[in-house]
Amino acid sequence: MLASDVVTTVRQNLQDTEKPYRFSDAEMIIAMTSAVRRLARNRPDLLVSSDGSIETEADITALSDTLIFGTDWREALASFVCYRLFLKDGEDTYNATMAATHLQAYNDAIR
Repeated sequence: MLASDVVTTVRQNLQDTEKPYRFSDAEMIIAMTSAVRRLARNRPDLLVSSDGSIETEADITALSDTLIFGTDWREALASFVCYRLFLKDGEDTYNATMAATHLQAYNDAIR
């Protein structure tokens, strides 16, 4: 799965699909790196490949980067990215509520 696949889901969830985007690609990449690190920390079992070797998560540097997680984890990653993006405007009550909602969706998805 590519980083852009998750970003597409994020943009749909945020209703941010028309240019100019509210959240830039650079912001998406930073939030994706955070999401990948968090998922690897919360679910280290996902880092074990089928041959038993350990994979390492890598920072996302471009939307074309391939993620180590399969498509089953797209929604979890997208929820965490949405959480991080809504934190940006955390002083706004609506955005703080949406951040909490997306963090809960992430936590539900990783169980």
